[in-house]
Amino acid sequence: MNKRLKGAEGEKKAIKKLIDGEIDIIALKNDTLAFVEVKVFDSLDRENLEYMINSVKKRHIVNTAKLYLMNNAHFMEKHKRFDVILFQNNFTQVHHFKNAF
Repeated sequence: MNKRLKGAEGEKKAIKKLIDGEIDIIALKNDTLAFVEVKVFDSLDRENLEYMINSVKKRHIVNTAKLYLMNNAHFMEKHKRFDVILFQNNFTQVHHFKNAF
């Protein structure tokens, strides 16, 4: 494998590592691509939500989504959204916030 191909392969692996670490789920339904953050809480209140998905975390998710789209150009024309799914009480309650940020 020449240097250029090796470099491209390294970049792909680095991007996958970033995406796997910042975005929990990437889902496509109809014409919408959703980047989803999943959180599990014993109890849930607004403070927990704001602490767990703060502006820094949001920025990381958005930047990682941009990187994903740069490397998956066939999704560029899709509608995009950022969702949050929260589980609580041993997964007996689920809250799905579409377009959370």
